Amino acid sequence: MMPQARSRKRPALQLIRRAVIVGCFWLFVFSAPAAVVKIVRTSAGGWQLQVDGKLFLVKGVVYNPVPPGKDYSYNFWADLDTAASDGELMQKAGFNVVRFYTAGENLEQTKKFIHLLYEKYGIYTIMGDWLGFWNSPAPYYADKDFQERVKEKVLKVVRALKDEPGILMWILGNENNYSFSGKINFWTSPQIENIKDPAERVKRRAEIYYGFVEDLARAIKQIDNKHPITLGNGELIALDVAAKYLKDIDALALIFYRGKNFGNIFTSVRKIMGKPVLISEFGCDAYDAFRKKEDQDMQAEFLLSQWEDIFNHTSFSQARGNCLGGVIFEWNDEWWKHNPEDASRWGYHDTLGGWSNGSYYFDIKAPRNLNMNEEWFGLLSFEKTPQGSYQKVPRKAYYVLREFFRKIGQLNVPQEKSYAQLDSSYEKARQLFLQLQDWQNNKDWQNFFDHKDEYKEQILSLLKAEKTLPLYFRLKADYLKWKLFKFLKSEDTSSLRQKIIEEAKLIGRFDRRALSALQRIIFELSQEKEKGFRHRLLRAYIESIEKFGDKDFIKEEAERFWRERDLRDSSQLYKVYLNRIKDRKELRRALREAIDKFSFDGCKKNYEGYFAEEAFEKFIDAFGKDNLSEDYFYLRGYNLEKISEAEKAAEVYREFLERFPDSLLREEVIFRLGFINFYKLKDFSTAKEYFSQLLSSQAWQKEAENQINLLESKTKLSYNQKIFFQALYKKLEVAPNSFVSLSSFPARAQTRERLEIKSISLSSDTGCLAPRGVFLWSGDLGEVKITTNTPYIATSFKEPGLKIVNVVQALPEVLGGVDSDLVNIYQTKVVCNGQELSSRKDNVAENKDLKVSVDIFPSLPASFVKFKWYLKGAEEASSEKDVFNYQVESSGEYELTLGVYFLRNKFAEKRFRIKIK
Repeated sequence: MMPQARSRKRPALQLIRRAVIVGCFWLFVFSAPAAVVKIVRTSAGGWQLQVDGKLFLVKGVVYNPVPPGKDYSYNFWADLDTAASDGELMQKAGFNVVRFYTAGENLEQTKKFIHLLYEKYGIYTIMGDWLGFWNSPAPYYADKDFQERVKEKVLKVVRALKDEPGILMWILGNENNYSFSGKINFWTSPQIENIKDPAERVKRRAEIYYGFVEDLARAIKQIDNKHPITLGNGELIALDVAAKYLKDIDALALIFYRGKNFGNIFTSVRKIMGKPVLISEFGCDAYDAFRKKEDQDMQAEFLLSQWEDIFNHTSFSQARGNCLGGVIFEWNDEWWKHNPEDASRWGYHDTLGGWSNGSYYFDIKAPRNLNMNEEWFGLLSFEKTPQGSYQKVPRKAYYVLREFFRKIGQLNVPQEKSYAQLDSSYEKARQLFLQLQDWQNNKDWQNFFDHKDEYKEQILSLLKAEKTLPLYFRLKADYLKWKLFKFLKSEDTSSLRQKIIEEAKLIGRFDRRALSALQRIIFELSQEKEKGFRHRLLRAYIESIEKFGDKDFIKEEAERFWRERDLRDSSQLYKVYLNRIKDRKELRRALREAIDKFSFDGCKKNYEGYFAEEAFEKFIDAFGKDNLSEDYFYLRGYNLEKISEAEKAAEVYREFLERFPDSLLREEVIFRLGFINFYKLKDFSTAKEYFSQLLSSQAWQKEAENQINLLESKTKLSYNQKIFFQALYKKLEVAPNSFVSLSSFPARAQTRERLEIKSISLSSDTGCLAPRGVFLWSGDLGEVKITTNTPYIATSFKEPGLKIVNVVQALPEVLGGVDSDLVNIYQTKVVCNGQELSSRKDNVAENKDLKVSVDIFPSLPASFVKFKWYLKGAEEASSEKDVFNYQVESSGEYELTLGVYFLRNKFAEKRFRIKIK
């Protein structure tokens, strides 16, 4: 559960303390010297930022505290109370840097603002300058007078702020390189336009601009030699040109919006320019433009992933790391940004997307793919108080990052010399091993046998993994030795296996090199079909997490395993996570989440029904059955059916009928009770009683009559039906320790939709999956004979309703086993303005006022079903209501898409072409 937002009513003592901070600000003695900030190269080829000789990781945030109703011209530099309030929150979260795009007009105010953040909260400042990028009509970098005016302004700021102890570094420009090709703020000159080749014109603009930046950097260094100078650049565009000009730039301050990670940019920068990288702007907005609602979970997930990628490329994680840290965009929402020209909108939180980025996949299906919302990037949102003012409230991402920064803890830099030497020795050993493999694969036996023993000794010498050496090297070395012994068949490898497993248990979350090594080993083992060894390594890692991981990290790993469909390990970690929750509200939410993820709902193939039942029981123990809703009661019975707990399923269904006599699911539950008693419990009289209750039902009468006829043997049985019922009535001998397990995927399908029915049979003779003579039957299937090891059939049904699938395994002399399963066949009917829509032809709507509804038979649990409507054509619209109402302004052809989601799984998707007159 996300921590509670800070109360809107500030405690009196807190107000007094802040008033003292601000009121006594003029008493500050500006005697502390400016910090000496250096960027140094490590012997392993990495980069480190040092502040007064101490290592420093930039954990920054873009800071532009503009309140609702104001725009970019608002002078927040005069608001020291805001600085105190925000500085306290930043400090608590672990941020240590703010970035300003430019200094205020009043440099004395700017100094006081910066000084307060540093003096009271330890927050350093990265000061930038636009370099005239937003001058009207254009930033004319080809004009020397323009360059001089910009240079004079920048040097004035540097002279005023260079001795401030809170200054960390300077950033020159931001996304100015986008102007080279005319994306924004295009500029040119007659000399440039005389160049015929368009690409050369772009290159010439880059040469002019970067030449100007180099001249400016050189001038700054004559004034200030204590703070690094960085180039603000959008993506990697034109860096090849910048590399030829920028000799006095110390680092690159790059801007990226690439989704959850930054791809290969760190490697690319190393090759292109050989400078360290500060990710000076990145982030994720908190608004889902497709679903049209705030999504704090997705913002938190993206920001955490981005920061983990940054940390992985710093020298604190790997010796050759070339990243100095990151600066998130941004601290708080800015309500003026979507339409900066319209002052009437500055006090309104716009939800319209401003630009498109497919890397943020969760809402890329927004109208016209405009999914990026400039007014929603804040770690803090604004909420209106009863007094009419606005209060900043942290979003979930704030707390997630606070926890991440806390877990990083004390930063220890790897011993780069040792790492470089170890990596070199391991690589040499690996090459020798690969050479041996190559000789064997090519049947070059002379070289293989001539060098086999010699290479083995060299490899073992290079891989001498003592306990004092880093864990990542010990893991890799022992694994390569295991591969060598296994390859040469020269020694018993069991002790090495055990050693690798023990080493795996020692891995912590931020031992990135060791974690990366283990992941590689596990991947290779899966390629080599070493399932047992791989599973033991996974278990060792799981045990390590259970022992040392905190609650939130255990949950994160549980969710990661779930996404990777490793349900066994995921459910194990979820158990640990649930047992560590103390807060009842958080426990309630977590149990519902576990039930949704792991229970069998009839749509998903991957589930862990036994763990889902444990979660149900834990929920009932903690909160009682009265807090289990109608839908969850039904879901529990359904899940129990699928894990072959027939008696418990029947008990839950009976209680469902008592508690919810008016439920839309009542008749389906009665049918399922009849099925369980007939086919599972073999209580035929009780089964008949339940089926008889449905004889007056218009929807269920036919299905009930079929089952009653089968019970009374009034129908003529085909050959395979006869075998099934003989087995059901125990007229055939069943082989000991044999069974048949039948499943339908999905268990919920639409009419005429293909579905798969699988049967796995265990033979008592061999214990192997070896069925001999398996018959599958269902009312619409007829007779099917299957003899494969894992028999399956793909089929479809023409009519809606519950269908019963039966399977019998007939061994040569005895019965191998019997089983039955229910398949829910649904009919989805979509009606527009009273007319049923067809997906096979064009539909015509006479009225521009569209009212579209969907009818699903049999009914689905209402609170588990979500609808997503999307209309595309001359105009676009979307909705998540069960009925879609929309007034079309223009005639023409439209495409209507309906998605039906049962829990988190897409149950159905329908597409229709509609011509509107």
